[in-house]
Amino acid sequence: MLSTPHLSLWNAPYMYPMKGAFLTSETLLGNLWITLPVQKLFHNYVFTTNFLIFVAFVLTAYTTFLFLFEVTESYWGSLVGGLIFSFSPYRWAHIVHIQLLTIYFYPLCLLFFTRYLKTRKTSSLFWTAMTFCGQFYCCIYMAVTLLTLLTFLLFFHLFAERSSSQRTNRPNSPNCPNSKLLADPTFWKQLAFVGTPSVALLLPLAYQYFRVSYEWSFSHGVSTNSIYSCELFSFLSPSLYAKNYIWLKNLLQNHVRTGEEMNVFTGFIPWILAGVGLSSRNITRHSTLSILRRRFFWAALFMASIMLGPVFIWRNQATSIPLLPYLLVYSIIPGAKAMRVPSRFNQPLLLCTTVLIAIGVEALLQRIDRSPRPNRLLRGMKKSGGTAIFAGIVGALIVLLLLVDYRLVPEPGIQVPSLSQFPEVYQYLNQGDPQRPIVELPMFVSNPPYRFEYFQYQTLHWRPNVGSQGSFVTPATQELSSRTEREPDIRALMSLGMSPADTVIIHPDLYPQNIREKWEKADLSPFGFRFENKFGNDLVWERIERKIKTDPLLKVSRMEKTDEAKAINYTHLWVQPKLGWTYFTEGLVPIHIRIEMENEILQFDRRVEFPTYLLPNETGMINLGKFRINPKKLKRFSVESPLLAPYSETLH
Repeated sequence: MLSTPHLSLWNAPYMYPMKGAFLTSETLLGNLWITLPVQKLFHNYVFTTNFLIFVAFVLTAYTTFLFLFEVTESYWGSLVGGLIFSFSPYRWAHIVHIQLLTIYFYPLCLLFFTRYLKTRKTSSLFWTAMTFCGQFYCCIYMAVTLLTLLTFLLFFHLFAERSSSQRTNRPNSPNCPNSKLLADPTFWKQLAFVGTPSVALLLPLAYQYFRVSYEWSFSHGVSTNSIYSCELFSFLSPSLYAKNYIWLKNLLQNHVRTGEEMNVFTGFIPWILAGVGLSSRNITRHSTLSILRRRFFWAALFMASIMLGPVFIWRNQATSIPLLPYLLVYSIIPGAKAMRVPSRFNQPLLLCTTVLIAIGVEALLQRIDRSPRPNRLLRGMKKSGGTAIFAGIVGALIVLLLLVDYRLVPEPGIQVPSLSQFPEVYQYLNQGDPQRPIVELPMFVSNPPYRFEYFQYQTLHWRPNVGSQGSFVTPATQELSSRTEREPDIRALMSLGMSPADTVIIHPDLYPQNIREKWEKADLSPFGFRFENKFGNDLVWERIERKIKTDPLLKVSRMEKTDEAKAINYTHLWVQPKLGWTYFTEGLVPIHIRIEMENEILQFDRRVEFPTYLLPNETGMINLGKFRINPKKLKRFSVESPLLAPYSETLH
C-alpha cells in the first residue's frame, strides 16, 4: 500500500473520507524491515502476513532468551523461559491480533533497562530507549504496557531496593551500581542525552495518533475497561487452543468471567517452574539473583493486578470496589486511556514470570548436579560428555511441557484466494479510476458478522472504501451501514445518494432471503447513479451526478433542558437541515456556549458529536452536556459553531 501512488501513509483507504484513518489501528511500521522485502519479492499479502507471524514467534523466543540470560546467566533456564513465553497458548489464541505478537523488541528493552540499573552506563539507557521506540512502532498498545512495566521497575528499584540515603545522596563514583540515582547529575545528563533522539523518533507517529485521538475521542471510560477485565478465577480460564485444558474451561463456564480476551491461563508447568524459582535459595553463578527475582516477582504481581481492571469483579459481576493499580495506570501512563482490554497485560505478566521460570530450571539442574550417590553416574557423564546429560534433561522437560500445557487444538485456518481467483467485480474495480471511492453493501458495520473478505479483495484495487470493519468505526460509517442493512427504502437510497461513494457494489446474496430480491431490483438512478453491469450476483452502480443537495450549516429548531430542579442542566439542541446533511471528516466539532445570568456571563468551549446523516427536514440531536447553573437566573443562551447557524434564545 505504501507504494500505491494515490494512497498516503496516514489516510488508509477505508472509512473514507476520514483523515488519518490508518491511525485508528496499529500501523505495524516497525515490522517493515521484515515485511517489505518479502512483499516486494513475492507480491503476496497473505504469505507476507504469515511470514511475519512465523518470524514474530521465533524472534520473540530469541529476544526473551537474551533477556533471561542477561538476568539469570542460565543457558537452559533462559531457553526454556523463551520457549514458554513465545509459544504460550495465550499468544496462539491472539494470532489474529498480529500486532500483539510482534513484541520482539519488548524483551530487549527489559534487557537493556536491567543492565542500566546494574551498571548505570549511558549506552544501556540509550538502547533501552531505542528498543522502546522499536516496540512503539511495532505496536503502540504493547508499548504502553512496556512503559507501564518500566515505570514500575524504576519505582521499585528506587523505593524498594535502595535506602532513602541511596536515593538522594550524591554518588562517590560515576557508573557505579551503588550510586545515588536521583541526586546524581550524570543521571539527568543521561536522560537529556537519550531523551532527545527518543523524542525525535517517537514524535512523528505519536503526534499523528494524538491528533486523531483528539479529533475522534479514542479514549475509553473505566466502565468500558471493566468489560474486558479479569476476575481472580479468570487466571484459571484457558485459551480455546489449549487442548488438554478443555475440561477446565468447561468447568469454569458460566461461573467466572471467560471469553476470548479473559482466557489468560498459561498452563500449570510455568507456574510450577516459577514456584521452584521463587522458593529456591542456593543458586550459584549470579550474585544479584535474589534482588532480580524479587524485582520481577513483584512486577508480575503488579501486572496481574492491572489485569483485574478498574473495579473488583466477582462471579462475572462488577462490584463498586475500586482497584488502585489500574486506576493509577489509566490516569498516569500516556496512552493508557485509549486501551480497551486490561487483560492484555497478560503478556508482560508472563514475561516477568519467565524470570522465575528460568531460575527454577537452573535450580532443578543444579539440584540434579549436586544430588548424592544415585546421580554419581550422571555427574560422571557430565564430565565426560560435556552438557549432554543436561541437554537430555532439558529436552525431556520441553517435551513434557509441549505435551501437557502447550498441546493446541488444530486450527485449519482460512483459505484465501489468490488475486487471479478474486470475484470478477473486483477485477472491474481494479480497471476503474483508483481515486473513486466505493461502498459495498451490505456493509456489516452496525450489525456484524464481519466480512474480512472485503479487506482481502481491496488489495487488488485499493480504491478508497466508505466502509470499515475495524475496532473503531466512524459515526457516519455506522449510520450508513444501519440505513442500508435493511430493505432499500427511500431513506436508505437517499443516504447512498448523499454519501461520498462514487461506486456502489451490491451483494444481494449476502442479504437475508426476505430482502434479497428487493436489493436486486433497487433503482438508484433517481439519486444520481447509473447501472453499470452485473458480475455474477454482484450489481455495480456508478455515480454520474450529485442530485441531492446538502446544507452547509445545520439550523437549531429548539433547545431542551432537563433536571432543572437540581441546578444541573443537560442541554440538547434539536437541529434540522432544509436540503439534507452529511458530515464525515471529523468526529467531534468545536462549539462555543455563552450563558447570560442575572449577575454574570458564563462561557464554555466544548467538542461535541454532530449528526452524520439527515434527510431534508429530518431532525437530529446534539448533546451539549451538563451545566451547573440555576435555571431561575438564566436570561439568554447562545451557541456558536463552524457547522451550526448562529442560535440564541432569550429565556426570561
